[in-house]
Amino acid sequence: MTPPSPITECFTWPYHKHFCRRSTPATAFSWPPLSKDVAHSLRSSTVIMEIEDIARGVKAEWFRHVRAEGWFKGDDRNFLLDQLNRPAGECLIPEPARSNTIATIRYGFTHTFHKASDAWDGVAHEYSVFLQHCSERHRFIGLKLPNDLLERLNPFLQLYLLYEILYLKFAPLSPSPDYSMLPSMERAAEKIEAAARQVDVPPEIRGDLVSFASGPGHQLHVMMNLSDDDDP
Repeated sequence: MTPPSPITECFTWPYHKHFCRRSTPATAFSWPPLSKDVAHSLRSSTVIMEIEDIARGVKAEWFRHVRAEGWFKGDDRNFLLDQLNRPAGECLIPEPARSNTIATIRYGFTHTFHKASDAWDGVAHEYSVFLQHCSERHRFIGLKLPNDLLERLNPFLQLYLLYEILYLKFAPLSPSPDYSMLPSMERAAEKIEAAARQVDVPPEIRGDLVSFASGPGHQLHVMMNLSDDDDP
């Protein structure tokens, strides 16, 4: 597969560094290492973080969820957290299990503590919900998800990350959101939907990908209506 054209020139430095740290572009989308603060919280016996599986309507403690998905087969959660603190090239948890686990933990952490720290959390939330629906559909028909799903989704997820960066710059929760960001966000949302149409995925999850891709557009529709309401 030909590596996608990077759009990293649009990213702020932490995101740019993640994608450009290699001499050649990565062909598969991957999450940065889990933060030490999150790993420390999950090691605490007083913190119980559950993952809500929207597709099945159930909740499970995060480590049980990860094991049930088959991303980690051991019993040592501290070993897993230690590995997830490492960059992809140094982590003993292979892809895509590594990135799926990190994204799911970010999703659960945001839900449990009601805060998102960066654009990665925004992508992790939407990707985790998408992954839950895809996994459930494939379980139903007795198939496994493609092992190269993150490779297929790479250009799409990079665009989604760009949208989340712009969304944070828009500062929707501030007293004075920056509505000048909306045109850039609208262009990003359009590119996301166009990129989704180019992704080669099994027909069983095509509808889930379309729903995933339409999220920013729906969000923008709401925000633009709010912007109109704020006009004198």
